Amino acid sequence: MIVAALSITRVLEIGCGIGYQTACLASATPDVLVETIENDPLHADLAQAEFEQLGLSSRITVLRGDAESFLPALDGPYGLVMEDGGIDYDRWLPDLTRLTERGGLLITSQLAGRLPGWDPRLPTEALTIVRASFSYPHAQSRT
Repeated sequence: MIVAALSITRVLEIGCGIGYQTACLASATPDVLVETIENDPLHADLAQAEFEQLGLSSRITVLRGDAESFLPALDGPYGLVMEDGGIDYDRWLPDLTRLTERGGLLITSQLAGRLPGWDPRLPTEALTIVRASFSYPHAQSRT
């Protein structure tokens, strides 16, 4: 898994659903800590119960509520930031990029066309993985 291959120790996941992907991330290495934001109370409860059953609850923090309310206050950096919920990138991108450590990965959906230097001939309606090896010109917190 990418977390182990890149020796990532901090992960931010936006939208954990029932927790399958989150559990996989936390299981990748014994050193990784995952913070996941889930807006659906039922999903958050189901995920938390699964993490406890799997013995992963000490390495996974479930932040319950809307990601937009959490993002400005989170302290990065994270080696991996994952989002696949279809967000308002104009509002969220500054925080997502601020929270991604230099050299870390930002994995999201439908972000490509909004990145500086993105080749317009490439698709934008797909999963996007960006290695943060450059400074984002707008990577300032909204706070």
